[in-house]
Amino acid sequence: RIPQLSAEGAALFRIVFGAALVASFMWIPVASGGVPAGPLPPDTPWLTRIAGHVFVSSPQLADVITPWLLVSGALLAGCGQPHAGLEAGAADGSVDASPREGPDTAAEAAPEASALPDASVPPEASTIEVELLAHLRFVEAMRVGSGAVIVAERIEDAAGESRMIRRVDTLTGELTVVTSDVQDNVIGMTLPAGHVVWAEYHVPCGSCPSSTSIRTVPLAGGIVDEIATLDVAPCALEHVAGWLWLVLGGVELRRISLETGAQDVLLPDVECPLASTDTQLFLIRDSGLATYDVASGTSTDLGVTQGGISFASRIADGFWYWSTGNTSSSIHRVALAGGSPEVVAQGALFPIEFEARTHLFWLEQGVGSCDGRIVRAGLDGSGAQTLAKACWPYAIGSDGQHVYYLENLGTNHSALRRAPL
Repeated sequence: RIPQLSAEGAALFRIVFGAALVASFMWIPVASGGVPAGPLPPDTPWLTRIAGHVFVSSPQLADVITPWLLVSGALLAGCGQPHAGLEAGAADGSVDASPREGPDTAAEAAPEASALPDASVPPEASTIEVELLAHLRFVEAMRVGSGAVIVAERIEDAAGESRMIRRVDTLTGELTVVTSDVQDNVIGMTLPAGHVVWAEYHVPCGSCPSSTSIRTVPLAGGIVDEIATLDVAPCALEHVAGWLWLVLGGVELRRISLETGAQDVLLPDVECPLASTDTQLFLIRDSGLATYDVASGTSTDLGVTQGGISFASRIADGFWYWSTGNTSSSIHRVALAGGSPEVVAQGALFPIEFEARTHLFWLEQGVGSCDGRIVRAGLDGSGAQTLAKACWPYAIGSDGQHVYYLENLGTNHSALRRAPL
């Protein structure tokens, strides 16, 4: 519980903290000139990578940080009266900061049918059972296939750092090593028939530049083959019609033959994310939504802007879904047949990661170590329900029967859980 605190103590804390905040940003100002060029190294912590992606994509945002924090710090320092609600709670011990069991009180009231789900009010609890499928090492990349979830894991111990790719049986949870021949950061993965293909990012070392290897191995195990080497790291990859399709550094769309390794640059000014069907790619180009026909090589602009920096993209039930966010996040959709886009979910804690099948499923990281949650809703965003609370959920996928997601439970520990669709 929050300890008792006098009004004078609270006011003194605000004055000291606010003054220190103002002083620190006057001494070391933050501006767009200090934002590094992308992409960020793949071993960047996931939360830092999310924030970093925002500023790398739009460096000018950094120019508002210093004045905003100077004003905030000055207001904090000048505010001598502590928050009435906090003081009242602290005085009688009624504010409880410890984790709570069960659904929040606000979650018990069903949202109005006309309202969008809002992350500030937890959705009602679901009766759908979530089960633990496997305990894993830290998972750098995950793909859900037929009968198995494939994970690229990083192991850190006294001997150093190592990696492997494992297969998790979706029926039994049994773990099988596919290969231990993984040398560096796995930043993307896809599953062509009977194989796993991944992008392995090699961090610069002294005089050697960064590079990315595209590698593959049969799912049954065997020798790892290197398909191609890239000088720019991909931020998305999919496989369609015997080709590997990649968005490189948010700059261009490229394809690589899975048989020969031959490469073709197809379109400039392409950004992540990337979604696909058997015949089309769905991508962001010049900040707008566009399709790419893999047979004809024709790109079509849909005349729809993405509405912010995009992180994930899915195709389901005749709609294209995508998530955007910076200070707040939303899930949007537009009909593949044409029409106006609509927001189906929004809120301050809403996802960068989601899945769309018979329902929408999204991950909310929360603001603390274990106050995230997994939410299920209709494809139009209606009827949102909390499936489970979670500790830093960060990846999600589906095989058409279940939805699978990862929780980061600390160094060397991820949990793979699932729920029925």
